[in-house]
Amino acid sequence: MEFGVLNGEGSVDIIRQFRSSGYKTHYGFDSFEGFGRIDDVDTRNVHLQPAFDRNAYAGLSLDDCHRSIKSHTRSGATLKLTRGFFSETLRSFDKSQLDGFPLLLYVDCDLYQSSTEVFEFLDAIVQNGSWILCDDYWCYRGHPKAGQRRALDEWLARSSRVGVTPYCNFNGFGRAFIAYVKD
Repeated sequence: MEFGVLNGEGSVDIIRQFRSSGYKTHYGFDSFEGFGRIDDVDTRNVHLQPAFDRNAYAGLSLDDCHRSIKSHTRSGATLKLTRGFFSETLRSFDKSQLDGFPLLLYVDCDLYQSSTEVFEFLDAIVQNGSWILCDDYWCYRGHPKAGQRRALDEWLARSSRVGVTPYCNFNGFGRAFIAYVKD
């Protein structure tokens, strides 16, 4: 599952990486119009990450993104892209349609509020061994009270179900974790 698809480059990498592992379905969620309203918690930290504004990260349309991903992967994986903001689409997503546990959860939504919505959604579906890749963990200059890092820390403090083990950093701002279900 991928949260923040933009033009699909991450989807292509994920599908290619896991194609020999029985990877069946790739779910991607994105507004396909860039950021919506940026909440106060992110605007008050704009001095730490000035590239985030309302018009940032508008990419391909859903249809163009779907075509691009399929043309670059040529795999048997089913591609399901959902258009809309996380506050709407994740609430209405039928989790019973997931076949097996989510192997990889790629969180690339930059902002605190968006990340918070994704982590709340993930709380019920994460299983032992699910990979959580936080693409924007070190944004806001790594400040622990800003952005995705803050959202992850708060989720883990609230969750009675999920814990994570840090694995490694990746792509400059990213941090990978391996999830476990608490006993």
